[in-house]
Amino acid sequence: MTPPPTYVVNVLINVISCLSFMFPLVTGSFWPWWKEPWGWNIVLLEISIGGALFPSALSIDAGVRSVAWLAWLRVAFLLMVGFIVVWRGALIYLTQRRGAIADAAAASDSPAAAGPAPAE
Repeated sequence: MTPPPTYVVNVLINVISCLSFMFPLVTGSFWPWWKEPWGWNIVLLEISIGGALFPSALSIDAGVRSVAWLAWLRVAFLLMVGFIVVWRGALIYLTQRRGAIADAAAASDSPAAAGPAPAE
């Protein structure tokens, strides 16, 4: 299989980078993501992906070649991706745990969980 043409990769890097940075602004118009941990997690992951692609976009669009601070910027954003994925795992765990506790509480409060009604 032949690799994709360079222009396809360049367009994808630019589109994904731009979309990642625009995501918080666009979603903020209809979802107050800053008010909940899930919103922060989703938005920070998008920004981190855009930030990791930013040095490549600069190279493609402006001809900026490898500069030390851009390389460290990419490293920082890639590290953020890792931390955010771990945080997302913790959010999923906590959400599932709260749901299981709520389900157990609802089941114990239901009449069906109490057993048959006493005979009169």
